[in-house]
Amino acid sequence: MTPDDALARELESLRPRPPSPELRRRLGRRLSWPGRGRLWGARAMAAAVAGAAVGLVLHRWSAPPVGLPQPVAALPPPSVFAYQQAFARSSADLDALLDEQAVRTAQNVTPLRAGVVPNLLAVKGTRE
Repeated sequence: MTPDDALARELESLRPRPPSPELRRRLGRRLSWPGRGRLWGARAMAAAVAGAAVGLVLHRWSAPPVGLPQPVAALPPPSVFAYQQAFARSSADLDALLDEQAVRTAQNVTPLRAGVVPNLLAVKGTRE
C-alpha cells in the first residue's frame, strides 16, 4: 500500500457537514429580499440619467456663426478653345488670358525648394 492509496481512502471517508439552521435562515433572508434586483436597476438608471445630464451640460448648443464669407468658386483653367478664341481676337487678348492664368496658378502653388529644379533638369551622367 502506497501513501497515495492511504490518502485517497482517507479523503473518500470525509463527508461535508450539512449547513446549520442559522446559515439556512441567513441565506433565505438574503435571497428572498424583494428589493434586491430593483435597487440595482434604479442605481443603473440613475447613473445613466446623470451621465446624460452631464453630457448635455457640457455639449453647449450653439448657433452656426453668422456672416461667414462664402467660399469663392474656383475658376476652371481655360481650355484650348478659349486660347484659340483669344488668339483669333488679338494677340493682346491671348496675352491677357495667359497673364490671368499665371496669376491664378501662382496663388495656389507652393514654391519649390531651392535646388529641386536643377536636379530635375540634370542629365544623368553629366553631373560633376
